[in-house]
Amino acid sequence: MVKVKNNTATEFPQVPLLISKKSRSKNNILVGFDRAQIRFAEQLLDLVCQDREIVKDDDLLGKDENLLLRVTSSNCIDLSPDVKKKTGIWSIQPLESGSAGMNALVRVASEILGEEKPVKEKLEAVSREVCRESEIVDIRGALWEAVWQLTGDVPLKSAPLWPAPWESNHWIPAEVEPSYRLNVLYRDLVGYVFAHENDFPAARKFGISQTRFNRLRQISLDLGRVDQSIRCLSKWRVRKSSAFVCALQISKIWN
Repeated sequence: MVKVKNNTATEFPQVPLLISKKSRSKNNILVGFDRAQIRFAEQLLDLVCQDREIVKDDDLLGKDENLLLRVTSSNCIDLSPDVKKKTGIWSIQPLESGSAGMNALVRVASEILGEEKPVKEKLEAVSREVCRESEIVDIRGALWEAVWQLTGDVPLKSAPLWPAPWESNHWIPAEVEPSYRLNVLYRDLVGYVFAHENDFPAARKFGISQTRFNRLRQISLDLGRVDQSIRCLSKWRVRKSSAFVCALQISKIWN
């Protein structure tokens, strides 16, 4: 068994580690129940996953096509050592903060940005932020969420839900880096626009979880102020200007 943080353990490597494989096996077997990772494996391998009660040598040998099979547990795999060695076997236990699969996604996100591998503290922080609000239901969405998190200043400790500028003048806690708070606000405001239009697919691509989307749908904001705030934050992000000045401008818009 391979142990990872938060006592999350899997008998086989998790599906996201497939991304970085230089060469992939002709046949692959998924072990578990997570639909999100099944969809991701299908997209990555361009195959349709087939459920099997048990997988034996005869199911894999002599087949021209590549196969992606799924079983419920490792006890359902009855392969000879030689065949098993040539077959990719992957755990689809749900991804959690600190799991090997989640950390693999963060590393890929770092590669997409052309950055060096994140240090352990940042790797754990981004993994935690991506998984903070709900279970992972879209692996590609989680990957782009990790990319988004890496572009900002991720706090190395988990933060509570902060008040918004339309709720309080004290919407940036003293212990929080202003630029990180502004990035979170930017995502929430863009997410609010998608929520107002009831467009969850677009919100998901932007890194908004279903939980966050549902929460944004429940609030009512002045769309003119939302637009002003998004424009202000967009300029700040592009120009990389002072976070403090931007925060003051946001406060002025809402108060």
